[in-house]
Amino acid sequence: MAALAVLTAGCKRSLEPEGNDHFPLQVGQTKDLTEFRLSFEEVSSDSRCPTDVVCASAGNAAVVIRAQMPGTKNLPPPQTINTNDEPRFLNIAGVRLEIDSVKPAPLSGVVIPQNNYIVFFGVYRGLQ
Repeated sequence: MAALAVLTAGCKRSLEPEGNDHFPLQVGQTKDLTEFRLSFEEVSSDSRCPTDVVCASAGNAAVVIRAQMPGTKNLPPPQTINTNDEPRFLNIAGVRLEIDSVKPAPLSGVVIPQNNYIVFFGVYRGLQ
């Protein structure tokens, strides 16, 4: 039993493969990834359930991004990724792009200005 404890003590176990990325972007910001440059354009619609209300569903935030491949000069067309509606992820240049969360959380009767949005993205490599 002691030998098993010694063997497993040295093992470092990760919940996700190496090379995955999680990062926030505000509207108008970009992030250079190995595979492409990600630009966060806007939240085109936000029907998420306000935190001060009980809702029958979670609602959805639609996030508009652009993914520009290295070495290209032309601006790519915008793409939309959603928190709960489809598509909930995009496959771009061999990686999977998802939304981890959108901040701030909505409150009833309060309009969130575009420049207040922060989207936390997840980039997953090596998924089949």
